[in-house]
Amino acid sequence: MTPERIKQYRLSEKLGEGGMGVVYRAQDEELNRSVAIKLLSGKCAEDPSAVERFHREARITAALHHPHICTVYEFGDFADHPYMVMELLNGQTLNELLDGWPLEISRLLDIAIQVADALSVAHASGIIHRDVKSSNIFITEHGAAKVLDFGLAKLCKKDVRGLAAGLEPLAKRGTDSSMSIPGLAIGTATNMSPEQAAGKELDSRSDVFSLGVVLYEMATGSLPFQGLDATQILQAIVNESYRLPSKLNPNIPKELDRIICKALQKDRALRYQTLGDLKADMVKLQRDSGGSLQRPLSRPLRDKRPAPSQSCITTAFRSRLQPWESRAGRDSRDSNLGSCRRSAQCGESAQHRLAVLTGT
Repeated sequence: MTPERIKQYRLSEKLGEGGMGVVYRAQDEELNRSVAIKLLSGKCAEDPSAVERFHREARITAALHHPHICTVYEFGDFADHPYMVMELLNGQTLNELLDGWPLEISRLLDIAIQVADALSVAHASGIIHRDVKSSNIFITEHGAAKVLDFGLAKLCKKDVRGLAAGLEPLAKRGTDSSMSIPGLAIGTATNMSPEQAAGKELDSRSDVFSLGVVLYEMATGSLPFQGLDATQILQAIVNESYRLPSKLNPNIPKELDRIICKALQKDRALRYQTLGDLKADMVKLQRDSGGSLQRPLSRPLRDKRPAPSQSCITTAFRSRLQPWESRAGRDSRDSNLGSCRRSAQCGESAQHRLAVLTGT
């Protein structure tokens, strides 16, 4: 049973619910401010490993201080209820904002630059998000982007001195090893990098690819890789090309086409090596274009194929995919510009999460 009060926080309406937790609006009666409280729900609250992962997410997020990352104020346990107190955001997720339509290019760049900057700070702190997608990006009523849900985040620096303050104990305990099993794909199928889909060791370039998927979605209203189920989607990410964004939305500048294609290179050696580099190219495009990016929206082209299954996969998935490294020589920008499968619209229902846990 959900408590009506946790410490000085008085809970009110439910804001959302996911596979692991529920988020409520609450009033901090000591500081007289509204906050959001995330509670582990059901059996997850009784599972020690789930509780540890929940606390781990809170520690990682609280260690990151950036205007475009959702702030965690505190976390703990109250009457056997693990909880996390976060800033209350008013607005909608990027996925909800898009609703199958492309964004105006100037707004796309604004959002992408903010997200790239936030994730760059995480990477500099030794943290890979591993679940960058439009439903984990919140757009406030004032137009600011906020990165959410570090529930699948990985600590990647071997030298713990480079980690964000407060995360050294997590790295020394090896907490992340319980989250990453060699050969298992962890994340959301539609937004995984090829190396993530194949269950390989990841670095920050995996988030570059995932943000490239979000860029594609903002530019076209569609996702670049499709399939009727998670397996087909992962096969497409590893082995297939996508349709050039400008073929779906003719308002896209050639330079934005180039940026998206570089972010979506299957060979990570050919991808943007850092999100700082990706951000720099977007800032340059924004600066050089001036007011010319204020273009009217056009309805994106669609496939007539059925939408992927809405079923959610919540257990670890062992990838049975053909090695993509052997295709690296063919994975150039030209292959992306050539003939390839048309991308159908995939909403949040198509974003199959393949993980040991699911977040909200």
